[in-house]
Amino acid sequence: MAATEVITRKDVLDYSGEDELDSVYELVLRSNEPPLRAFEKECAKELASSLEVLSLSRNNFKTITTLSPLYHLLELNLNFNAIGPKLIH
Repeated sequence: MAATEVITRKDVLDYSGEDELDSVYELVLRSNEPPLRAFEKECAKELASSLEVLSLSRNNFKTITTLSPLYHLLELNLNFNAIGPKLIH
């Protein structure tokens, strides 16, 4: 992973080994250093039609706002993040 807290298109392609984001169906990004806190908006939009499983446990997400484009998800794991009562702010 890159040394950034925001997941980029390049990060997803590097981690998944795929050539295009629309070929990524499952993405597991647990316990990253530094901890991840968001998806780059354009990256999430490009993953929207294909990504079905996303695991971001043990990171630093405080909100799920940047995940909103991921409408095709069947499974989402956000265990052990910093999400509190204000999920979408």
